[in-house]
Amino acid sequence: MKVTLGPTRGGASIADAATFALLQLPLLLSTSAPLVAHSFSLTEDALSISDDAVRLSDLSYGKDDVLTKYGGAKREISGGAEEASITELNGHPDYDDFEYVTFYTQEPDQALVAKKDYGQRQRCYLAFRGTRDNVPDWLQNLDLRDRVVHRNNDTKQEGCEVRNGYVDFLDSSVVHKVFEDIVECMESIACDDGAGDCLVVTGHSQGGASAAIASILLYDLYPTVVTFGQPPACDGGCDSIPSDRYYRYVNSMREPNDDDDRNEQAFDPVPFVPTLLSRSSNYGHGILLGEDPRSVKYLGLDGDADAFLPSVFDRRNKFEAHSIGTDSEFDYDRRIITLSENAPVSTDGFSDGIFCDRDYGELCASGRCSFENACSSEATETCVVDGCDDDADCDSGACVRGACAPGKGRVEGGCPCFINRNCASGDCNMKITTLMWTCEYGPDEEIRRQSVSKGGSISLGTFMRTATLVPALLLLLA
Repeated sequence: MKVTLGPTRGGASIADAATFALLQLPLLLSTSAPLVAHSFSLTEDALSISDDAVRLSDLSYGKDDVLTKYGGAKREISGGAEEASITELNGHPDYDDFEYVTFYTQEPDQALVAKKDYGQRQRCYLAFRGTRDNVPDWLQNLDLRDRVVHRNNDTKQEGCEVRNGYVDFLDSSVVHKVFEDIVECMESIACDDGAGDCLVVTGHSQGGASAAIASILLYDLYPTVVTFGQPPACDGGCDSIPSDRYYRYVNSMREPNDDDDRNEQAFDPVPFVPTLLSRSSNYGHGILLGEDPRSVKYLGLDGDADAFLPSVFDRRNKFEAHSIGTDSEFDYDRRIITLSENAPVSTDGFSDGIFCDRDYGELCASGRCSFENACSSEATETCVVDGCDDDADCDSGACVRGACAPGKGRVEGGCPCFINRNCASGDCNMKITTLMWTCEYGPDEEIRRQSVSKGGSISLGTFMRTATLVPALLLLLA
């Protein structure tokens, strides 16, 4: 199967890339819009496919000299100016559940084809390697020129504009062989036409972008696309990408903030690469991963997922959240495999008690992130000293002297206040026993039984915020 791609348009150098970043500031400064609701479920079968896809995406990097340890005889093939080879994987204990795994290498790129028998059905997998730490690979990523690819690789069918840096490998002679072997694999399994679950195209990072473009070229094979930390690779309006069979995973992780002693949510920055100049769009079902082993947050389908785009000043970018195969607790593979073990999982957001960032309460299933940085279905308690920093921390939108209140001018008796008009009773007075300003109880107000400090002594920070001037007090008592 020979790939025929359209010509590139427009040059792009490293200097162009710098200009590219500057021109995208308007998009970077945009704030997150409300997420669009869609009916979506992450079934046990979908997670099983994702589990195998993330394992193969990790394997496609060929880390730890995997081909030296487990590679069979290497076959050299014609690769034009660059050396190209095919190598079978033999005896790898972590991949013995696959009937075969074959590597196709033409540096700086690599892909693999695998076949697996699930008993009731068989599947073929095509995985593309992501970016490695070398100059040729990064220069390839910076090639932002437009390139046209056609459905089924037929120039008479619909063409879609994609980024040239992600399509170069697909135009190589080694990938011509890859596609031929994929067709052979598909012919060897019993698969109903249009079933959409016999071929899975996958990849991490740049490999995910190549997988998305490959799904256009392999359109009539009804591929399912599964990507991890993938940058946008194709212009909007491409009907040849199978969005309904496209799972696009985005990772997040907890990051301590030493400035204000609270944890923040950091995101894999690669899927949020701004696309103002390149006009690239996201496709498929956007799925946000977090610490929850039984839930994810569904971001939306195609462009609707772009509603979740925090501003550059808000969003914490953390390249550790982009990792795969490093044995870290927040690796893509660790997260996906854990979800697969707990399938089926919720897609409504993170469960109560799971870490969250108060700036992103919409990522919780309840829509609420508590002051303690945990998703919570319960309303924030009022009159709890040190319970809030600002109004946004309270369901009522009223934080008065470090404690949530039912509303402005509605602070209950015994709760912190600044001035009389804060209080429902109209009286804000200092208590000598605590050196705190609190509201007096009104004639019809039930006496509050909840401790102002809620089960503990008042912190030094609260004392300093709420205490009146001690010299003035001593003068009054003299």
